[in-house]
Amino acid sequence: MQFSASRAFTEAFQLLGARFGMLVGIWLVFFVGIIAVIAAFGGVFFSMMQMSMGAGGGLTPGQNPLANMGFSMVIFYILYFLVIFAQQIALSRASTGRPEDSFGVALGAGLRGALPMCGVLLLYLIAGIGGGIVVGLLFAGVFAATQSAAVSFLLGLLMLLAFFYLFARLSLVLPIVAIGEVRNPLAVIGRAWKLTAGNSVKIALTWALVLIAMTVLYFVVFMVTVGFPTPGTVPGPISSIGFIIAMIVMGLSVGLYMVTLTTALYDQLSPSSVEETAHTFA
Repeated sequence: MQFSASRAFTEAFQLLGARFGMLVGIWLVFFVGIIAVIAAFGGVFFSMMQMSMGAGGGLTPGQNPLANMGFSMVIFYILYFLVIFAQQIALSRASTGRPEDSFGVALGAGLRGALPMCGVLLLYLIAGIGGGIVVGLLFAGVFAATQSAAVSFLLGLLMLLAFFYLFARLSLVLPIVAIGEVRNPLAVIGRAWKLTAGNSVKIALTWALVLIAMTVLYFVVFMVTVGFPTPGTVPGPISSIGFIIAMIVMGLSVGLYMVTLTTALYDQLSPSSVEETAHTFA
């Protein structure tokens, strides 16, 4: 399907403006959830530390109160990523601009899609570990055979290009789960691969432009709030506070825009979304 980066950028701004309040509200709801998970784990960790110092009774001789800390860490990260995935999926669903995708519908989509996204992440990890081993062995073999820094540089460049290619091909995973409501992790990856076929280079360039724009924007904010750093000088408290506030506001805004941009890309490349998008901006 025909793809236009300029159209995607424009529609992303329109979606962000139309749903900004709802998107911020959803972000806050799950942010509270993230804080709750961190606080709960912090309480467990603090209790274990007290027990390890003898503040808690009931320990048998030789018992280590931190023995289950590794298991607790696993539970913490599982819950943390579940909340993060639920947040991103809910934001993606809310960014469609469709009247039927209300606050409650978006929250429900986020909760339902968190586990499938964990499955997608698990597949990424398996593929990444396997691919990393193969690429590492290939690099080691080529470098041992050639002993050439230039060849190593070219291989590294090819690896970077391959990463951007894979990122472009899989960049629609989030809206496929959130909007398309595909739940099978393998089907999600297959659907993303199919939708981006023929447009991977344009999509990669689109995200490259976003990365460049973000870098320039962060640099401008730093220069405006803190100024050009000189040896022996320390930014004043007002400049530091202004920089922190600006970074928080910009980080949230940029993060929400990236969600709406992904939705705009999905709207262009998904046949089922073309007509809905036309009605949204009619």
